[in-house]
Parts: sequence; C-alpha cells; structure tokens
Amino acid sequence: IHDLPDDLGTDDLLSERITIFPNPVQDKLYLGSEFDQLTLMDLSGRVLKTETFTSQLTLGDIPAGIYSLRAEDSEGNIFQSKFVKE
Repeated sequence: IHDLPDDLGTDDLLSERITIFPNPVQDKLYLGSEFDQLTLMDLSGRVLKTETFTSQLTLGDIPAGIYSLRAEDSEGNIFQSKFVKE
C-alpha cells in the first residue's frame, strides 16, 4: 500500500467555474473576463463551437438545451460551467 500525497494536483482539474450571464441565454452569452479559448459542448461532450480571444459567444444558431462551456485563460488554467439555451 502506498501513501498518496494530500495534494493530488487538483490545480489541473476543472474545479473552477466561469462567471456567465444571462443564464438562461437566448442569443449572446457573456463571460466575466476574456479567455484565450472557449469551447462549447453538448452534454455528451461533442464540440459544437470553438472561439478564441473573446468574452462572449453568439448562440443564435444553437438549439435550445443544456450546454457546457470550457474556457482556457492565458496561463493555461481551465474553467468550466453549464448553462441553459432557450
């Protein structure tokens, strides 16, 4: 049996959330800050849209549903949040 360290590298996990508004959203989703890369995925993990260097996403062409947004900042930190598209 091996002892595991108390810190298991949780900095690499998607433990942080993005500030997004409005939620639910109809057309434009705004983020609290700009990110180097945004990835919009459905709940099965399929990538629907990728944007770079932005603080907003236009979602008019995305059907209503629940989605996951993954964002990466300039330091390589990864954040994730879910939202509802009406």
